[in-house]
Amino acid sequence: MSFGQDIKTSKKTIVPLVKRDSITSKKKDSLYKTKKDSLLLKNIDTIAKDSIKPKESVEDIITHIAKDYTIQNAKDKTVTLYNEANITYTDIDLKAGIIIIDYKKTLFLLKE
Repeated sequence: MSFGQDIKTSKKTIVPLVKRDSITSKKKDSLYKTKKDSLLLKNIDTIAKDSIKPKESVEDIITHIAKDYTIQNAKDKTVTLYNEANITYTDIDLKAGIIIIDYKKTLFLLKE
């Protein structure tokens, strides 16, 4: 059998509670102290999206006549004239077998 005994030293060892990094500084960066720009914080635009109305492309009255029939398509904003169609618009006078008027583009398509 063997016995051991502890020998006590006369010096006390002090263990630090928190180790601090010597590289980091305690000063905060000045960029973080600046106030936030109020223009960047706004999410809602105060100007109404449809406040400016688009200008109509048709500037005068369009007079049209067709021998057979006329089809008006309100969804596509077109008028189709069949058989001996005649259109008068400003100083323009058009005659054709079939005429398609596109009001969105102020476009006249002529077909025989």
